[in-house]
Amino acid sequence: MLVFAFMVVFFITYNRNLEIQRKLKRMDDEHKQHMINSNLQTLELERQRFAEDLHDEIGASLSAIRLYVGSIDNQVNDDHIKDQLKEVKHTIDQSMVSTRRIAHNILPPGLEIMGLSKIVEDLVQQLHLTHKLKVDITTESQMPKLNYQKELILYRVLQELFNNTIKHAEAKKANLQFSCKNGFYLITYSDNGKGFNMNDLQFSGIGLSNLNNRVNMIGGTYQVITAPSEGFYVEISVPLSATSAI
Repeated sequence: MLVFAFMVVFFITYNRNLEIQRKLKRMDDEHKQHMINSNLQTLELERQRFAEDLHDEIGASLSAIRLYVGSIDNQVNDDHIKDQLKEVKHTIDQSMVSTRRIAHNILPPGLEIMGLSKIVEDLVQQLHLTHKLKVDITTESQMPKLNYQKELILYRVLQELFNNTIKHAEAKKANLQFSCKNGFYLITYSDNGKGFNMNDLQFSGIGLSNLNNRVNMIGGTYQVITAPSEGFYVEISVPLSATSAI
């Protein structure tokens, strides 16, 4: 009888300890995710501030310099100096274009009005011109809109995927699909690059940590399929009614 009582007490104590450990682990995981979300939100605010400063202050300064150079050009008759001023104006024009492109990549204009899929089309055109990466985009008709912050997070995810394709996968073609099914906003992305072994930390860590953190931040999930010489595939699923940190 005593042994039976001891076993009952042991069993109850053991289960309570397991429950406490599970709660502690859940609290620790939630705390870590909260810290990650907080850091990502802070980073996003810094990016937005930097993009605004870049566009407003640097852009305005370059415009003013160009006007000043143009004014000097109108007052000079020496052909050699005029040729030099023409080169200066050309360099300023290139700098203004680059400044706008960088600012738009950091904080894509029109995202809130046009939606994610339309804004990504502009990004894809830039990638084709600058990196010769051809991306075929398929968008389901009447795609629902997520809120601005969620679409901005997904924009960052796609930027990361494009960057990995260009820098690591050595791919020349990629496919991107936007669709909606059973209350989920779906993004499917694949490329024809060299792929990697998911068990190889040297490669599996490339961009996947950011992907994991950002997708978790908006209450989504993802699945990655890849192998050496077999390209890369990822499906991202975000519930339209998700409760998240955003």
